[in-house]
Formats: sequence, C-alpha cells, structure tokens
Amino acid sequence: MNVGQWTDECETWFQGHVSKIYSGAFQPCSSESWRQKMKLTRISQKVRFNMKKAAASYISAIQSHV
Repeated sequence: MNVGQWTDECETWFQGHVSKIYSGAFQPCSSESWRQKMKLTRISQKVRFNMKKAAASYISAIQSHV
C-alpha cells in the first residue's frame, strides 16, 4: 500500500487487516503470496508517478496561456 502517502484506502486496508488478526481469521502468507501482493504496490507507484507527471504537464500548459 505504499503510494507515497497514507490515504483513506491505506487506512481501510490496515484496519481490515488488524481486524482479521484479532479475530483469528488471518493466515500467514507464503513468500509467493506476498510477492503477488507486492505487485499491487509497484503498480500503485507507477500510477502515482504518471498522475503527478500529467498534473505537472497540465499546470505548465495552463501557466503558459496566462
């Protein structure tokens, strides 16, 4: 869930995970399972980078027209 900042989605995931631990519903993950889960993190980082790049480009375009 590392997207560069703590978001509402991060908090929701965390609270759900903690609830599973306390209720006994959480099962430890294998290394392969964690590897699959970590792919989401890499995708999130790429999305965040591309969003920042697009926002910067948009702001630059607006400023050049002012």
